[in-house]
Amino acid sequence: SVARSGHNAHEMSSDRVCAARRASIALRHMSSRTNLWLRTSAERATVWSLLFHSFRVEALVLALLCVCLAVTSCSRSTPAKEDEFIRLMNTGRNYLDQNQADKAIPLFTQAVALAPSRTDAHLNLANAFLAAGQAESALRHALVVLDYDRNSAAAYYVAGCAHLRLGQFEEAVQMFQPSRDLDPTIAAVSYQLGRAHQELQQFEDAAVAYQEAISIEPDHPVAHYALSQALIRAGQPDAAQAAIEKHKAILAKNTGAPASPEVYERCAHTQARAP
Repeated sequence: SVARSGHNAHEMSSDRVCAARRASIALRHMSSRTNLWLRTSAERATVWSLLFHSFRVEALVLALLCVCLAVTSCSRSTPAKEDEFIRLMNTGRNYLDQNQADKAIPLFTQAVALAPSRTDAHLNLANAFLAAGQAESALRHALVVLDYDRNSAAAYYVAGCAHLRLGQFEEAVQMFQPSRDLDPTIAAVSYQLGRAHQELQQFEDAAVAYQEAISIEPDHPVAHYALSQALIRAGQPDAAQAAIEKHKAILAKNTGAPASPEVYERCAHTQARAP
């Protein structure tokens, strides 16, 4: 009986040891799986971070390549555009110099489309429109030039001529005056300023402007006659008579047919600009 009890106790002790071992193995297995899961999650985060970083680098490289290609394309196309711009400007200028404004206008229009901020293109187009009798279009492009350059005596002059043709005499005076102030060496500016004053019945101011034109160009073909008319209306008949006599003397030397008023607009300001 004692032997049987000892045997049973031994078996129970062995069972406990086996159970403990199994529990220990299970715990180690669970710990191993937990560590593996944690390790795998960390690795996943690292992999995703690396992938994201790699994507950002590749995107940056791709963007830089696009910029390089765009710069290369621009560097190749810019000389071609500049050559075309020069061709259009020179061809248009030749037509304008030959009094073929109708052929110059589409060429200068294309030049403006190629280089919208080039004031020389807008000024050439304004002069072509003025020569073609399209005063409103001439005025529009002259004002564009003034938006870019408030010191363009030529743009003020062309705008003044356009206003004068449109019967906008006060506006014409406002354009001719700064043109004269910026460049007082152009007789046509003072002459056209005198015309604007005379249309406004400002005869004394007109006489002063005509005298300025004569001081620059003593044999101006029509300034002496215009001066005589202004002086008559200003109540200065003797001075008017002297001016008319001078006009007759100039006419005697010039045997050509009388020119149209538009001819007297022509000056350095209405000459087409080279690119």
